Formats: sequence, C-alpha cells, structure tokens
Amino acid sequence: MSSLTHLECAVPCGAPHLSPNEPHHLCHCGAPLLARYDVSSLDTAQLRQDLATRPPTMWRYQEMLPQSAPSGPITLGEGWTPLVHAKRLGETLGVERLFIKDESHNPTNSFKARGLSAAVTVAHRLGATTLSAPSAGNAANALAAYAASASIPAKVYMPKDVKQPFIDECTLYGADITLVDGLISDAGRIAKQAGSVKEYHH
Repeated sequence: MSSLTHLECAVPCGAPHLSPNEPHHLCHCGAPLLARYDVSSLDTAQLRQDLATRPPTMWRYQEMLPQSAPSGPITLGEGWTPLVHAKRLGETLGVERLFIKDESHNPTNSFKARGLSAAVTVAHRLGATTLSAPSAGNAANALAAYAASASIPAKVYMPKDVKQPFIDECTLYGADITLVDGLISDAGRIAKQAGSVKEYHH
C-alpha cells in the first residue's frame, strides 16, 4: 500500500497541504506540487521479504508510488530496465564501474512510460474522463498507450514537425491528435486553451 500522505507546494508559499485523494493541478501560487511520503511506519524487514516475490516492474515499489484503484495500477510492465556496463566510456573517464540505464526497454521505448503509468493510475483512481498533454513525442506515445489501457480518452498536442512515427503510434493507440504550428510550449498553451489539460502531480 502507498505511503503517500499529502501534496505540498514546491516553493513553499505557505499554502496548506492538499489531499492526494482529490484531483489537483498546480499550487495556488502556480508552483508544482510535490508528493510527500511517510515511510516511518513501514516494516522494513517484511518489506524486504515482500519485494522478492513481487513482479519485476516499477510497481513492486508500491509503497513509494501513488495509490491505485482496487483493480490495481495501470501498468504495461514498465521499469526493471537493464543497466549496461559502459566499459570503454568508463575507461575514457577513469571510472571502473560506469553503468548506463537503458530505458528504451520500457513498453513505449522511453522513461516516459514510468511517469505516465503513475499519472494514469492516479487519474483512473480519481475518475478522470479525459487525459491530455503537450509533447514532442515520447510523452504523447506513453500517455496514449496508458490511457488506452485504462480506457480513458487521450488528447495529445504536438508540434507539427514531430517525427511521423510518434504520430502513427498515438494514432494506433486511439488518441486524438492536434498538430500545432510552433514549439512544445505552443502546444501546451493551445492544450490549456482547449480546456482539456488534466494534470495530476502525484
């Protein structure tokens, strides 16, 4: 079970803590919200035993992730990506044990799968009816994939010069795609103006 207790302003600005059981956007001051966990009550000995029997995904660390619905997290098997020993680069840098985390093994080929699994899990638990995000590609693909898994409609806003495979993948997942004449910041602005942005900072 998640040990998430509350959300608080990243500044902080003095705003009161917010419940993780309600949908929130940014803090009242406009700053991002940070998720806070209380691990003091965890039985670490029992936790070590439990970890050994859990599935090899990021959700094996459920105590340090947002709470999911009773049906479980929205997961496609993300996480558990390999560490590659970069021997030659390590020799060049004078580092004997240099490893690179290969996140391309995630379900949507990037680390964005991790964040979107968590975000869509929260959105699903809180009853979101549409999910939306501006993206230059990878986040859009991940949102489209996890939203489809949760049976929640997805809207993605991408610069019109984004690579075609990103568009194709979002299409295959059934996302509604808007191509924007501009940068990702312009895509974010248009998404917000459309009134479809659902941000869950957990």
